[in-house]
Amino acid sequence: MAASGTTLTAFGTSDTIEGEQDIIYGLSGDITTESFNAYKDLLGEENYYKVEHWTETITGYLLLVDTMYQIGSGVIDAIAAKKLQEQSKRRL
Repeated sequence: MAASGTTLTAFGTSDTIEGEQDIIYGLSGDITTESFNAYKDLLGEENYYKVEHWTETITGYLLLVDTMYQIGSGVIDAIAAKKLQEQSKRRL
């Protein structure tokens, strides 16, 4: 999960910087200069979007699995606590 989160952070930062450049160029009236995105240049635009998409998808599934695990653990802990409480009442 850390790897996918780091990748999403890197891609998000790169997209933000590219967007800021677009805004600066647009406000200055420069419509010909292209903004720079290091990851797009490295991977190519199509591969960049594929990697970004799959990283987002994988991260989403990991978060879902973790959430389901946490819910399941909470339910199991609640059942165990209830059984312990019932056992202690029987002993009294």
